[in-house]
Amino acid sequence: MPRINLDRNKSHRLRIINVGAFAEFQFQIDEHEMAVTEVDGTDVHPVSYHRLNINPAQRYSVVISSDVTSSDAFWMRARMITTCFTDAPKTMQADALAVVAYEDAKVSDPTSKDWEERLEQECRDMNTTDLVPVEAMVAPSEPDAAFYLRSNFEIGAYRLSRGFFNQSSWRPSADSPTLHRAIDGLGTGNETFQAVDEGNHTNDGRAFVNDQAFDDKRELVIQTTGIQVVDLLVSNFDDGNHPLHLHGYKYFVLAQGHGYPPLTHVGAAIDKASLAPLYETLDLSNPLRRDTASVEAFGWILLRVVMDNPGTWAFHCHVSWHAEAGLLMQFLTRSEELATATIPQANLDLCNAPEIMRGVGPDDSVYKEFAK
Repeated sequence: MPRINLDRNKSHRLRIINVGAFAEFQFQIDEHEMAVTEVDGTDVHPVSYHRLNINPAQRYSVVISSDVTSSDAFWMRARMITTCFTDAPKTMQADALAVVAYEDAKVSDPTSKDWEERLEQECRDMNTTDLVPVEAMVAPSEPDAAFYLRSNFEIGAYRLSRGFFNQSSWRPSADSPTLHRAIDGLGTGNETFQAVDEGNHTNDGRAFVNDQAFDDKRELVIQTTGIQVVDLLVSNFDDGNHPLHLHGYKYFVLAQGHGYPPLTHVGAAIDKASLAPLYETLDLSNPLRRDTASVEAFGWILLRVVMDNPGTWAFHCHVSWHAEAGLLMQFLTRSEELATATIPQANLDLCNAPEIMRGVGPDDSVYKEFAK
């Protein structure tokens, strides 16, 4: 049994990281309140909890005080929320245990008491509305662009279940990465990297879905030029929770909830005008900034990102097989900076290496015989 020894009557910082592939955990140390002080690298003013809900890729720092007098040793518990599993294996060990012991503890097997609150039965983010960043940062008042993303799973060719953002299910290219193609195209002034409006007029100032340079059925890429503020409204039409992780950035978590977001009227098409009841209630004074927030089953989440970091950055569900199944897209940001970038020769050599495709998942057509 793992054992963690703590000096008595001191404050101890613990960093809790969910490195799992699927399960959300409820974490606690019996009889010890935990003051959350950091979320995904953002310091927050301390708020105390009995249990911490943590999804894959999320990180929290908590501070506990080793001054409980009821015992010398206590159970540390990390419980999977198994109600989110479709068919949990009978051999699964859903609870991970460790012993937290004070110095010179005389008790080897803890008899500590669990908290009386019922355990969470739904997979979703813990309520973080009380967590306020220490470094105050006002979110930009208006976005330069807004994109609506539907996340869902569909049974398609060869009876395979594939993840989608809108109509796109990601398929990577190991020998021709997105970034390499973007640098080549931008550097040579390829017209497929120029934003074009409905009248076929070039408009370099706006964010857009680049469906000219990329096949958006398998490679959804939103491209920006300059520093732009982008809103992402994600509606989840799946019965599972999706921890959405963005590489290269932290986003402002503006709002999230169950069902549909607030609209002007039932059945309204989702756009900025119909979302007025939502936008009118946003608190932009100092919202939580993090890089992994979850959209719950049949729920929604509104994120605001200041796109100022040059590169191609993945935005994906951090449930491992959801990402493998295609629930991933990318942002090509500060594209004007990439136009003058140079790809290191070592990277080019790697893409041209023999057998570079080894280890890559098979093409869907491999499953043709299994689908009969």
